Amino acid sequence: MLKCVTLTGADDSVQPGELFDLSKKYPFVEWGILLSRNQRGKPRFPSADWLDVLGTDYDLLSQNKAAANFSLHLCGGYVRDFCRGFDDFASDIGDDLFQIFKRIQINTHGVQHDWHIEDVAKLIARYPDKEYIFQLDGYEENERNAKALVLIYKCTNVSFLLDRSHGAGLSPKSWDAPHLSAPNFGFAGGMGPDNVKDSLIEVSKIVKATDHFKGDYWIDMETKVRSVNLDLEDIFDLKQCEQVLEISKEWVTPDAIPVSE
Repeated sequence: MLKCVTLTGADDSVQPGELFDLSKKYPFVEWGILLSRNQRGKPRFPSADWLDVLGTDYDLLSQNKAAANFSLHLCGGYVRDFCRGFDDFASDIGDDLFQIFKRIQINTHGVQHDWHIEDVAKLIARYPDKEYIFQLDGYEENERNAKALVLIYKCTNVSFLLDRSHGAGLSPKSWDAPHLSAPNFGFAGGMGPDNVKDSLIEVSKIVKATDHFKGDYWIDMETKVRSVNLDLEDIFDLKQCEQVLEISKEWVTPDAIPVSE
């Protein structure tokens, strides 16, 4: 079953309230928020002020518009720290804002990291109410360590995202089947309004044919839900987001993703 559609890269080119408007119409959408120390305020990375508005107005927006689902996608130095067992990302954005994110994605992007696997397992155990998403990014060491969290350390709140494009918006020649017995599995790479239907057809076939996988799956996209406006600014394009959601809704059941409380 398609759990949700994650649209990643909301930034200062949109207002947080606009995300809640679309969440009301498409409750299965999850907004992926990219977090980086050095990129804040640049395209794809919301500024500290934007994050403050989201955190401050979250309850009010949920009450007046609709509940909305958010995931936090760690980048750069936050990933390096995470792989060493440090949770600076939580304290840096503040406890109140951190609480709205039900899922935390670790964007290793095929880059070698210094993994302290036991410390990572302890970090995950520190926040048992969060789901941690690790990329199957084509880099053997990253994938081996991520899988060890399930196989060796028995972390039950770990999921995998098949993402070989590393945010470049490139579609794979073929989709791999879900790995291991993780409760959820995601697919990313080159999806957008032009091909999400075909991608969902192929992905759903693969999931149904994978006997060892009994969980939910989701899709994630970033590059192809962006455009350039009249001022030649790189923006998060809500029209393209809505196109994707409208196409995807037939694959999603109404209760596919629990709404954030």
